Amino acid sequence: MRFKIELGDNDIKALVYSGPRDVRVKNVTDAKIERPTDVLVRITSSNICGSDLHMYEGRTDMEEGKVLGHENLGPAVEVGEAVDRIKVGDWVCLPFNVACGFCKNCEAGLTGACLTSNPGTAGAAYGFAGMGPYSGGQAEYLRVPYADFNCLKLPDDAQEKENDYVMLADIFPTGWHATELAGVKPGESVVIYGCGPVGLMAAHAAMIKGASKVMIVDPHPDRLALAEDIGAIAVDYSKGSACIKAFSETDFTEDLKKFDVPTLVLHGDDDQIVPIGAAALHSSKLVRNATLKIYAGAPHGLAYTHNDQLNVDLLAFLKTEELSR
Repeated sequence: MRFKIELGDNDIKALVYSGPRDVRVKNVTDAKIERPTDVLVRITSSNICGSDLHMYEGRTDMEEGKVLGHENLGPAVEVGEAVDRIKVGDWVCLPFNVACGFCKNCEAGLTGACLTSNPGTAGAAYGFAGMGPYSGGQAEYLRVPYADFNCLKLPDDAQEKENDYVMLADIFPTGWHATELAGVKPGESVVIYGCGPVGLMAAHAAMIKGASKVMIVDPHPDRLALAEDIGAIAVDYSKGSACIKAFSETDFTEDLKKFDVPTLVLHGDDDQIVPIGAAALHSSKLVRNATLKIYAGAPHGLAYTHNDQLNVDLLAFLKTEELSR
């Protein structure tokens, strides 16, 4: 069964970007089916992402009049003629990237760099600066393009558990992907710097993957309390060396001694730390794009931080006589 939502022009409410630090709920033009591959979703949940703050604070080229919101969930209320997998009444979660599912990048799994959905560049998203013409979901209704690919159909308990399922739109996969990039394996110890929403989701993901110990470093007591609530070890770096506390929870120092030449060398102007020895390099993990890059052997890989004070703290610890000779 198909039906159309009958709304007059400018008859749905949405959160609209009106300039730096100026967002307003306004009546906007109806969301509607524009292509046969579209689905129209009635939004019941939409998270506010940390990256929304980039636009809110004026740090992007976000155009005025754009509807915000890229973490969305709700039931499908209208379905385009070419949509096969989604039916009216299905509850769906909408990952923030808009992707076609059939271009070269999408076929390779690089849906965040879709070549079709945002002509002239790679990648598109709902309600985001520079990511195509798509309105966001902090609105009553949302048009979903390429709906068979972009709609994650939810189980029958979706309405009852929508506060959980909406996490699948962005925040939980982001934390999970961090553990994928770090190569977290069962039995390992994990240190996460930053106990915001992404850090908490990364900790939860590491636990699901079977990490033996998960530590989260942060100076905010309210955040650390949430970390403890999910079973992580909270490390407050405002009360002393986070590195000493984290290493005391693991066998990291003993692991370093297992290298064929167990010596750490400070290398280069940026004090990059590199362990010497073929076996060490072969078994090492590298978290890329960090201010401080650290190679550490299995089974206790070390996370990283962009925070300058934590970098200084870590360097000071690694320069101690206990770890260098």
